[in-house]
Amino acid sequence: MLKQIKVLGLLSGLVLSLFSFSVNAQPYLKSRAQQFIIKSAQIIKESHKYIGDIETQKLDGTFDRAVKQQRYARVLFERGEYLNAIHHSDYARRLAFNVYHIKNDFKPKAWEYSANEKSSLQNIPMNNTLDARIEEANPQITYDDLPYLTDMVLYDLEFNDPRP
Repeated sequence: MLKQIKVLGLLSGLVLSLFSFSVNAQPYLKSRAQQFIIKSAQIIKESHKYIGDIETQKLDGTFDRAVKQQRYARVLFERGEYLNAIHHSDYARRLAFNVYHIKNDFKPKAWEYSANEKSSLQNIPMNNTLDARIEEANPQITYDDLPYLTDMVLYDLEFNDPRP
């Protein structure tokens, strides 16, 4: 009986320390996620300049998918799901680079991952898993790049963007 009490005490102490760690880690992860989202938004906005270089018949929704993944990352951030927000923002960033890459052979140095960003990307889900998450949250979602040819609908990709 005494042995069981010791084991229970040890387990409860372990659970409390893990809970304490996750609570203490939240502000740090929140800050990292916020910086990650801001940088991804800048990359998406920069790649937007190149969407007009893609032939209309070759527009496949890649840029729209990047924008919607980034917006979903913002929603996750606001819910406190910071690691998931980083994952979706990273996917948005990679999609935006595909658009940028149409006319550019190299990635700008400022777009490279920092050491902090790289460490946040451990165990990142596969792209189809990230797509499935956003489609589950928005069952009617579709992707269309055409509106981005004539409209700057990128007002809400980062935290200091004004909202209409």
